[in-house]
Amino acid sequence: MYFCIIASITPCSFSLLSTSIIFITHDLGVIAEVCDDVVVMYGGMVMEKGSVNDIFYNPQHPYTKGLHRSIPKVTKGKSRLIPIEGSPPDLMNPPKGCPFSSRCPHAMEVCMEKPAPAFIVSETQQSACWLQHPESPKVVGYTKSKEVI
Repeated sequence: MYFCIIASITPCSFSLLSTSIIFITHDLGVIAEVCDDVVVMYGGMVMEKGSVNDIFYNPQHPYTKGLHRSIPKVTKGKSRLIPIEGSPPDLMNPPKGCPFSSRCPHAMEVCMEKPAPAFIVSETQQSACWLQHPESPKVVGYTKSKEVI
């Protein structure tokens, strides 16, 4: 697997001690249940980070959205999973742009040329996707950013 989700867990007992745990997994179900903050990585780069609610209810990177479409839904009877098309990048010879660009349904020329900076989506969420750039084409489901980190 080439994707990684890093999530911070701060249950009550940890927050009283001002500590946390870094939890690395591919299991979105576990993350939804036990984590507060999430970092979604692909090809060795951070694609998106935010609260668990941000990542699950308002994903802003095409990779994060693809992950959501590719996991089974227990509430919907029988339905087909929608895989993320294409192959992961060769990490021995990584692409110069976004590592997800060859698999992204919204990839633009800039995505192939250089990785996106972290765009601020909200106080608790950032996304490294050129779709958040104020001058990028409007795509339903993606928020334009006014600020870059």
